[in-house]
Amino acid sequence: MPSNVCGGQLRERSTSYGAIELRLQNQLESLLEEAHIKLSSLVSDLLGLSARRMLKALAEGETDPAALAALADERLRAVPEQLCDALGACTDRC
Repeated sequence: MPSNVCGGQLRERSTSYGAIELRLQNQLESLLEEAHIKLSSLVSDLLGLSARRMLKALAEGETDPAALAALADERLRAVPEQLCDALGACTDRC
């Protein structure tokens, strides 16, 4: 019987972590839209490796769209020119 209780608690936690991650992703997407950064239209996961690298560089003050686009993983389907366009909207104002 105790193993059932543990399994139920594990499911609850994984569900709550999933909800937290989804809420974080939605908040991040809203923030990026406000800043006119169209990254979410080019990457499938805003919390994925390529997006996190680019967002970290933006937060650290990088303003060159080409340098930001170069941080993308080679498996990302978007080409560097598309990324520069998506990231350039924000960096033009910085």
